[in-house]
Amino acid sequence: MSDSTPAPADATPPATAAAPPGSAPARPGLLERLPWYTVPALLVGIPLLIAAGAAVAPETVYDGFVWPYYWGPIQADAENHARLLLCPDGTTTPNFCPNGATGIEATSGYNIINTASWAILLGLCLLGISQILQRTKVPMDSKLIIGATGWVVAGSIFHVMEDVGLLATPLQYFFITPPIYLLFGVGGVASLLIGHYLKGVAEKANLELALQKLLFIVATPILLYLVAWLQPWNQVTHYINPVYVTLMGLGVYLLTARHFRRIGRIDPAALVGWMSLGWILLALGYVALFQSEPWFPQRNPLPTALLAPVLAAAVAGLAFLFGLFTVGRFEGKGKGKARDFSRALLQPINLLLIGSQMLDGFATAIGIDTGGYDEKHVLSAKVIEVTRDAGANLGLGFVEQYPTFIGFATVKLAVSLLVIYAIDANKDAKTNPTLTGLVKFAIIMVGLGPGIRDFVRMALGV
Repeated sequence: MSDSTPAPADATPPATAAAPPGSAPARPGLLERLPWYTVPALLVGIPLLIAAGAAVAPETVYDGFVWPYYWGPIQADAENHARLLLCPDGTTTPNFCPNGATGIEATSGYNIINTASWAILLGLCLLGISQILQRTKVPMDSKLIIGATGWVVAGSIFHVMEDVGLLATPLQYFFITPPIYLLFGVGGVASLLIGHYLKGVAEKANLELALQKLLFIVATPILLYLVAWLQPWNQVTHYINPVYVTLMGLGVYLLTARHFRRIGRIDPAALVGWMSLGWILLALGYVALFQSEPWFPQRNPLPTALLAPVLAAAVAGLAFLFGLFTVGRFEGKGKGKARDFSRALLQPINLLLIGSQMLDGFATAIGIDTGGYDEKHVLSAKVIEVTRDAGANLGLGFVEQYPTFIGFATVKLAVSLLVIYAIDANKDAKTNPTLTGLVKFAIIMVGLGPGIRDFVRMALGV
């Protein structure tokens, strides 16, 4: 994150031409017309309606819908079972119900229903975030995207820690997909709102008062961790020495304060990244603790997992070189979209987008094609299956043996490039930078999240 001084956020914008006499004012966009409570009402109201339905008709709503498509897969994943049966007496088991009773099966992972639901949930969350950005007047620029990506990194590593039994029931359910995305998403949004508040404090009073308040905010979770360690709180099975946790938090605070003193103000977008750094350090601390004192059964770690980030970076580097060598060829040749696409490949955020998707692609390929892992996502599994079948039908042994490398990773690259082309080579798309920034962040998140989790799991032998 750069320490260079950005342009003041409240700089006077250039004057615009007055509207012609008699012309109607511009109609407010969708974000301006939607009440602020729209997304919170949907996020709270829909689960409440489902809960009410389950209370009124449990066999129809819960047994026939919520359990097999939503809660059952989450619980099976948390308990490391391929499937779980919901028995008539309300108990769950991975094997057989008592007295030979027939149970309702739920399979760990994803299905068509919950996949579509999580996609809708992601869209609602992005809509809510866009409303917050509009009201706080914070642009979804590269700085904020990188800062928000830090929360994805932290959440992904903590997801692995849930896989190895760091958390007990019921806390562990908050660290399963998709709740973990919501949990760390709330953390990212909270850090943005804290930054917005501290920015106001610095402007109305002074920067030092804002930094004092920030120190109190940083100290709060550290003190809560200390209380949990002293109890000890049984929802966490292993603890890092709180002295190390304090040093992590203090170090992040000092770096953050130094940055804000250097630029002379509180930057909410930068604070999102700085606050995510503290959680990344804590997650890495737990990885180091697990490496030194494993408390969960391990298979042999896959050294080839280390190739995933290397290959992802290599593909992003090749994309950069392609843009560098082709951008000049399209200048003055009437190939505006091709030129814009080449320029887009030189932007760090777009390279991060490509790299995140390829990390997921290569980590998945190494795990499935060489490590004996399985694919849980519905669409991804279908791509791999179609590629494997095509290799078998065409007599291409290499394709049949490595369908994830050949098919899945290629689809990941194609999707990345199509998204970049659709946004950066389209003038209409550039008129809404908040929306385009959120779309890019969403693509980065759905690639980087599972990519880091898979890579760390294989490296640890989980």
